[in-house]
Amino acid sequence: LFGDQLAENLIEIDNPCEGIRLHGYVANPTHSRSNNRQQYLFLNGRHIRDRALQHALGEAYRGLLLTGRYPICFLNLEMPHAQVDVNVHPSKQEVRFQDGGAIYSQLLGTLRSKFLSTDLVARGDVQSLTARGNEDEIAQSTPQTSELFQWAKQELGNTSSTESSTPPFMAFDTRAVGVREGQQYASSPPTIAEEATDLASEAKGTDFLRVDPTSSPVGTAHFSPSALQIHNRYIVVENDEGLEIIDQHALHERILYEQLRDKVLAGELERQRLLVPEPVDLADSEAAAVLENREILARVGLEVEPFGGRAVLVSAYPAMLAHRSPAEVLRSLVEQLLTEGKNPGPRDVLDELMHGMACKAAVKYGDRLTLEEVASLLAQRHLAQDHHHCPHGRPTTLVFTRDQLDRQFKRI
Repeated sequence: LFGDQLAENLIEIDNPCEGIRLHGYVANPTHSRSNNRQQYLFLNGRHIRDRALQHALGEAYRGLLLTGRYPICFLNLEMPHAQVDVNVHPSKQEVRFQDGGAIYSQLLGTLRSKFLSTDLVARGDVQSLTARGNEDEIAQSTPQTSELFQWAKQELGNTSSTESSTPPFMAFDTRAVGVREGQQYASSPPTIAEEATDLASEAKGTDFLRVDPTSSPVGTAHFSPSALQIHNRYIVVENDEGLEIIDQHALHERILYEQLRDKVLAGELERQRLLVPEPVDLADSEAAAVLENREILARVGLEVEPFGGRAVLVSAYPAMLAHRSPAEVLRSLVEQLLTEGKNPGPRDVLDELMHGMACKAAVKYGDRLTLEEVASLLAQRHLAQDHHHCPHGRPTTLVFTRDQLDRQFKRI
């Protein structure tokens, strides 16, 4: 009814709790919609619409979907008729639960628990590549296309024949594939898993926030025995299924966000106090937003107070952003406070501030990482609950299976 692709990416839900059974299917975060019209909620088999349940559904997918995207679900609630009033609206689509808070918590808790136990890593899609066809299909399509194809093939052949001969084969430089200078292998080189373990143990205690700012030219690859950094943007690693391509910034952002969230909730976030508080001039709307949200800003380590007119005084700011000036940190957080056209609650504001701080502190798209930093990033990956998505909902990893690769190379 909704297509095979969606059907293959549905996650089954079934949770009976105190006489109330929640069961059905929700879609993998890789499948979403620009509206909530594919959120089908049923009560004892009757279709309903409930804003509280839709809000719980959105909270369950928080951090797994991009802004403006909505989850897909097909869920049914089975409960005693005495616990719900169905006569709220003539259409019977709006209902009133006897204990709406318990239903909300059951839906939210069930989905979050299911997501934590489900592999939500995005799979690479190579169908578009396959759809392009091969040379034989192009050559045999029409007489005109075939003639053009043969002409182009001949021209390419003539160009190749005029070029210089192929240079002799040169052996690979072992230093380019991660073999340390002076390192010798007694028998055979260690496996990737063995090297990853060695590097992870070496990387313990490394301050991963400190990244080598020197970027190698775009187009070069940075090799590690356990991984390959390409274009100073992505890390390629081998796994049991095939290979993974990891967005270094997105993954590091997720790791930092969850560390930051845990510290904020525990009230243990480190902050850098200034010996001399720094005044910062802001626009009227910015100054008003900062002073209105002083308590929330203090929870993320930024302490401010009024300084007269449009100026505020910064007396402390998050230690994880110590490489940036207090004024720069404040202005970047102010931009997130001024969410135009919305009235976010305190939790949403705090969450957005933590997203921004993690993004600013993470390694950047284009930073070259050392071997120890690559190993540290991979070692910390599975410590994050939702390591498969960055806090903004983008995937951190794409998996390409051996079967997909074999098909592309025409082996199967």
